[in-house]
Amino acid sequence: MAELARRKKRLAPAVMEEMIVRLCCERPLRLKELATLLERTPDGLRTNYLGKLVDEGKIRLKYPDQPNHPRQAYIGVKER
Repeated sequence: MAELARRKKRLAPAVMEEMIVRLCCERPLRLKELATLLERTPDGLRTNYLGKLVDEGKIRLKYPDQPNHPRQAYIGVKER
């Protein structure tokens, strides 16, 4: 599923966002796992995509009351 991100170092933001959401819908993923799957830096993902996707309600935090939880993960929100 993340093959396109690994092959291309520059993707349109909408494509990367969709890929992140789809991956997180499969199972909860931690920041480092996402970074490894997409071959991106954790800081780059956090800064450019994850905060926006959480704000838009496309993904959610596994531990929303504890943003710095050691096992924090992102979970895809399935659209109804």
